[in-house]
Amino acid sequence: MLDHMSGGRLELGVGRGVSPYEVAYFGVDPAKAQAMYVEALSVILKALSSRTLDFAGEHYTFRDVPIELEPVQRPHPPLWYGLARPEGLPWVVANRVNIVCNGPPSLVRQVTDGYRQAWAAGGNGADTLPLMGMTRTIVVADSDAEAQGIARRAHKRWHRSFMQLWNKHGSRPINAFYPDNFEEVQQAGFGFAGTPSTVRDALAAQIAETGINYLVCRLAFGDMALEESQRSLDLFARHVMPALA
Repeated sequence: MLDHMSGGRLELGVGRGVSPYEVAYFGVDPAKAQAMYVEALSVILKALSSRTLDFAGEHYTFRDVPIELEPVQRPHPPLWYGLARPEGLPWVVANRVNIVCNGPPSLVRQVTDGYRQAWAAGGNGADTLPLMGMTRTIVVADSDAEAQGIARRAHKRWHRSFMQLWNKHGSRPINAFYPDNFEEVQQAGFGFAGTPSTVRDALAAQIAETGINYLVCRLAFGDMALEESQRSLDLFARHVMPALA
């Protein structure tokens, strides 16, 4: 329905999730979560491309279920997947999935190089290459000092919320690269805060370093006030985006 309402502009993000504690709250055995995710995705994709759903798996079974509404985009809307390691490339390449990586620049480069190589090896042209993105935390303000101050404060609150369940259970996420202070975030290349020129130059350098062709920016996080987020977004849209287009 969303694909029809948007005129065929729906894009679907898929993934198992990073926290075993969250899935456990819903009665799912974390050890089985990956297998359940893979099977559930198969069900969804089959339902999107069929008028009748028949499926018999280990976790889900459907028999002769009528599918009354087809998506505008065939066989289904474009897929997005959060890829943390190059080991996950075979599935995304085989299924022509757009990806987003939240790793350090060197890891992102391994992913993008691997995607390009596997894509070409499959007989595909560079002009049909799916989108390969990375996520970065961004704060833009009228001065470097103001942006850094906002970023330090907001990241501290965001990190505390993100780590709450992990800290409660005395463990750490495996594939999530999140230092607890913004200074380390910036040093590791996971985010940038500063004037438009500061952020523009940092992003341009990292785009070249990582080989991405798409960028996802986290512009509202932690305890950022609405006015701070809106100002950051406005400066980013007017002074950073045009230079990177």
